[in-house]
Amino acid sequence: MVDVNERNFRHWLPEIERAIRAAAFISIDLEFLGLPTTSHPHGVSLFDTPTERYHKLCDAVRRFPPCQLGLACFKEGHNGYEVEVFCVSLFKRLSKKVFSFSLSAMSFLSQHKFDFNKFVSEGITYSNRTEIAKLKKEIVNGDIDYDTFADGLEHRIQMLKMRLLLEARDTVRVLKKTFIYLLIIRFIMYFHTLEHTDGVGPLGDMIDSLWDRSLTSIEAAAIIYALTEEYPNFEFQVDHTRTLVILHFTYD
Repeated sequence: MVDVNERNFRHWLPEIERAIRAAAFISIDLEFLGLPTTSHPHGVSLFDTPTERYHKLCDAVRRFPPCQLGLACFKEGHNGYEVEVFCVSLFKRLSKKVFSFSLSAMSFLSQHKFDFNKFVSEGITYSNRTEIAKLKKEIVNGDIDYDTFADGLEHRIQMLKMRLLLEARDTVRVLKKTFIYLLIIRFIMYFHTLEHTDGVGPLGDMIDSLWDRSLTSIEAAAIIYALTEEYPNFEFQVDHTRTLVILHFTYD
């Protein structure tokens, strides 16, 4: 069984997709922070129509979000089936909604050694298409609520701006041309510094990591927007190495 979390999700995603494509059939299991009960006035009932049951379950999921996804991919072998199992921690960050939990569900999860600290710190965020479209629209319109991202994104952006100023202060003074291709001003955002560079970045080992994980595309877009708004004469881009590169500089 593979334990998939926020830190290694990008690494395991291609393997999960491959396992799904190769599977003869797939089993999905979700752990929730609560379930609808028959004792509630609007709880599930044996007399529910399929439509009524569906809406009741949807309401329950909105109140009690999933905290773990189990995915088992079965493929035919010589004498039976071979199975690949992925256990995915979930924690929805891109949402301002308050969610609930039931005492019985929490007790059940605790008895089965569910790691609540891991659920919060390493759970993978998720959103539906409507939520993603709304967030993209907010970014385009400049109406970004950084609390949506959690994980101290606004504070990290401020730190990034300060580092950018320190990195660029001497270089900008000597620029003579109106439109210059700048590779000299490169700023590494130290996504996996400790793992890949022994904690030493281009500004020296006195600089702590801003992020210890890869950014999502939405987070990267929010960061580029914030920097472009602050420094309109610069053009920013996040490349495949997770380096924030200043591509061009123009004088007013």
